[in-house]
Amino acid sequence: MNQEERDRAFLAQMARHFADGFNAGDVDRLMQYYGGEYVDVNLRTPVQSHAQRREYYLSVMRGGNVRLEVRPDDIHACGPLNRAATVAWAQS
Repeated sequence: MNQEERDRAFLAQMARHFADGFNAGDVDRLMQYYGGEYVDVNLRTPVQSHAQRREYYLSVMRGGNVRLEVRPDDIHACGPLNRAATVAWAQS
């Protein structure tokens, strides 16, 4: 398996782990993938603290009837930037 295939497998595993945590209502499993701040330019307030993002997921989970499905074929890992990100995730 070459580096790109390992990167893709790692990212797919991470996405499945995230979705499994979400579907199980395990907010702590989700939050291990977040640092101190979360930035999403699509939000009204684009910067959220770790606590704010955690509360967001808790509120979504309390609402029920939401499930995540992961489609690993949608993950494309190319170039050195993705390898650097993979190494960072693996070390945390």
